[in-house]
Amino acid sequence: MSFSDELREKSREIHDVSDKLINVKLVVVLTDKKLWAQALGEFYVVYRALEDAVLRWRDDPQLTSLLRVVESASRRAAFERDLEFYAGSDWREVIKPSTHAEEYCARVSALADENPTLLVA
Repeated sequence: MSFSDELREKSREIHDVSDKLINVKLVVVLTDKKLWAQALGEFYVVYRALEDAVLRWRDDPQLTSLLRVVESASRRAAFERDLEFYAGSDWREVIKPSTHAEEYCARVSALADENPTLLVA
């Protein structure tokens, strides 16, 4: 089995859960500012986890090119501005990630600890 096939197989279940969660929320959130803020919060924690995981390995020569991409495409500040607009200045206390988002972020962090080159995939 190729690396890509193995990665796809191992991440299929969590991606299916997150895709379904996002699709269901999307229908509702487009009409409600608070729900939209919560949905943004889901994306924010995932982007933050990915960016943090990659940045922890900034000195690893195998991740140099990925680091450049992550730094140039950093979304954290934009998400934070959007969350402040939609949820208010106390958004960090108001917006709480779902269990699924927390599990996904924990997996990203674990991958960064175990084998950071898997973050490239």
